[in-house]
Amino acid sequence: MSIFQQASRLKLRFASTIGLLTVEHLWDLPLVSKTGSTKPDLDTIGREIKRELRTMEEDTLVETKRDPQRDILTLRLAIIVAIIETKQAEIKKAEEAAVKREKRRKLQEALARHDDKALESASRDEILKQLAEIDAD
Repeated sequence: MSIFQQASRLKLRFASTIGLLTVEHLWDLPLVSKTGSTKPDLDTIGREIKRELRTMEEDTLVETKRDPQRDILTLRLAIIVAIIETKQAEIKKAEEAAVKREKRRKLQEALARHDDKALESASRDEILKQLAEIDAD
């Protein structure tokens, strides 16, 4: 069962500065908020979950009964990490697409300048011939 299926079956909620959030709400949060902002972000929520997990760790050599709350926190952290990784991949993909669009634009401009130079270097007869071909259509 995927972590998102587990979360929906358990009706997981995530504590934030504006109250409890569902998994669906997490997708709308930014990776990090601007400095001084009280709005929730994925990084802050994830760090808080990690902090809670660390406080649950005990230094013991004797195996004790597994704490179900620890499993819930581990699941919450896995969900936050998965959403962060997905959002980061989407951001990277969008940045790469923007770079490609800009390169395409520059190449098209260079091609247009090249075509203009070729047209200007054409002889008078070649230009008249091309005009006649256009008018014939």
